[in-house]
Amino acid sequence: MALFGGAPTEGGPAVVIALRPGSDGDRRATPRAAALAAAPIGVVSIPEGLAVLDYGGGPGDRGQGRIVLVAGLSHPARVVAPGLDRPVGMARLPHGRYVVAETDRGRLRLVTPV
Repeated sequence: MALFGGAPTEGGPAVVIALRPGSDGDRRATPRAAALAAAPIGVVSIPEGLAVLDYGGGPGDRGQGRIVLVAGLSHPARVVAPGLDRPVGMARLPHGRYVVAETDRGRLRLVTPV
């Protein structure tokens, strides 16, 4: 899922929002900031929550991409795969690793979360 249009710009950060269900049978959900990212461009649902693919900054920033795990509002977001080179897409494999498409290198990269 694309979360921005065009090339990312310097400055950021973008905010990843999580919806928290209402209490006492209230069907309304309250949005809360769950993580910060420079340029989030993809999201994958995983058992722990969400894995967010972050492009990592402006057009001149190489090696700043990352995968951020957002486990919920009560847990801080954590970087599970730093140092990606302008990532533009990802898929989670059944055994917990990710395949990430890196633009400048023109390759698919197999990533093991740290």
